[in-house]
Amino acid sequence: MTDQAATKTAPPVTEQDVVAYLKAHPDFFVHQDELLRSLTLPHDSGRAISLVERQVHLFREQRDMLRNELGELIEIARHNDRLFEKSKRLLTQVIEARSLIEMASVIDDSIRGDFGLDAASLILFDDAGTDAEPEGALIRVTREAAQSQLGALLEGQRAVCGQFRLEQRAFLFPQRDNPI
Repeated sequence: MTDQAATKTAPPVTEQDVVAYLKAHPDFFVHQDELLRSLTLPHDSGRAISLVERQVHLFREQRDMLRNELGELIEIARHNDRLFEKSKRLLTQVIEARSLIEMASVIDDSIRGDFGLDAASLILFDDAGTDAEPEGALIRVTREAAQSQLGALLEGQRAVCGQFRLEQRAFLFPQRDNPI
């Protein structure tokens, strides 16, 4: 009678209990050859497979996923390497430029040619008090003129990304046949 009472009071073993036990004892199946031979798992193909076959299948799926991720990371690294080379070439050309106009031209050529962007301009705040006509990609303006056109864009300490108003684009990229 006491055996029956003990059986009735013991909670049933749940799937989570079995999973927790197997995780805590990963070598459980090492000496359980007979149990392993008798266990089968249903498979998508409809036929039963052994635990080892199922484990190999899962490892292969994981390997394939990791290969794909590695391939993507390698492609990103190659892209970054190309960007680094372009940036290094641009920096070298900027350093070798003999004038501001030549520097602005080098930047414009590199931005459009190497990086594939529509345009570039180098804006120089000139305290001379007069706004000169743009010289290629070089634009000389007073700080006040830039402030009146660009406003809060000049106040921050960080790069600004996003869309500019039509007047701002016209100020940043004057003498453009095609709008930015």
